[in-house]
Order: sequence, then C-alpha cells, then structure tokens
Amino acid sequence: MFTVYPNPATDKIVIQLNGVNNNDYLIYSPEGKVVSDGNIQNEAAEINICSLAAGFYFITVEIDGETFYQKFVIE
Repeated sequence: MFTVYPNPATDKIVIQLNGVNNNDYLIYSPEGKVVSDGNIQNEAAEINICSLAAGFYFITVEIDGETFYQKFVIE
C-alpha cells in the first residue's frame, strides 16, 4: 500500500506509494488530533515534521477509496 521512512524520523518523512499517485494523507498525534494533512501528487512525497514533538504518530493514506495507516516515531 504505502511506506513511510525513515522510521524513526527526526525532521522529515517520505511517503512512498506503490504505483499510485494523487492521494490524500493525514498525520495524527497519539491523542487522535490531526496535526498535518496534504496531498501526495506523485508516487512519493517528502513531508517536513520539524514542528511536531517527539513521540508516536499515525499516518493515514486514502488509496482507491480505502484508508490505510501506519505508525511512525519522531525522535
């Protein structure tokens, strides 16, 4: 579906989609609050996460009407 790296991250993450593009993403704090959102125009997007505190986060990507999620860590 998609890959998030590096994990753990410090200042940026890359979302790598597998053969799809133009998809929306949401990043959630551990409390469930949306802290970042956007659109991935190509098969990969680099996202600046410098403003987010260290901890665990969840990212969701909608692909063909289905929502997929992954957990990542900011150090």
